[in-house]
Amino acid sequence: MTKRRAYLLAAAVLGVLVVRWQAPGESATPSVGGTGPSSSEAREKADPAVADWLVQARVRSAKASATVATAEDAAGGCDGIKDGKWGFHTALEKDGAWWQVDLGKVHPLTRVVVYNRCDTAPRTAWIELLLSNDAKTWTKAYRHDGKCFYGFTDGKPLIISLSNAQARFVRLKNSPGEYFHLDEVEVYGAVPRSRCVWPR
Repeated sequence: MTKRRAYLLAAAVLGVLVVRWQAPGESATPSVGGTGPSSSEAREKADPAVADWLVQARVRSAKASATVATAEDAAGGCDGIKDGKWGFHTALEKDGAWWQVDLGKVHPLTRVVVYNRCDTAPRTAWIELLLSNDAKTWTKAYRHDGKCFYGFTDGKPLIISLSNAQARFVRLKNSPGEYFHLDEVEVYGAVPRSRCVWPR
């Protein structure tokens, strides 16, 4: 008997994702201080989720003065940490700020699950999901209906069903004139039938 199952494409387990939420080239090198590698720097390199958590903690602190690179901050959108806070945060964009993930190749997608930043959840009431195979031509796959959603605090993230839409790039775009910040984004794809036989 053959059964189709979904598998997680975009999450901390991959560790090789290319993520962006602003125009390419808009980045700055964060200043971490110190003169040589420390044990915390070694830990950051060994575990991308720990590295991202430390970046977020540094930026959220009142003493934060470092500028964080675009890709470094955007990685928080798929680091596996769900706490209702922001995993990434954009500047105010008049055309609509966005975050995207490159899945490496075209996949059949079954759903995207979005966990919101819970203290300012209404900002993403009209969020859009765009799909692309080349990061140039985009298809709008979903637009939210204006209702507030959370995820971590109520256990009810936004679940967008895709029915095996094909895409390599998955982009979430916010309404024009709003800041954009989410807690976590999970992208699921269909396992090919030949690879998933159940039961054995």
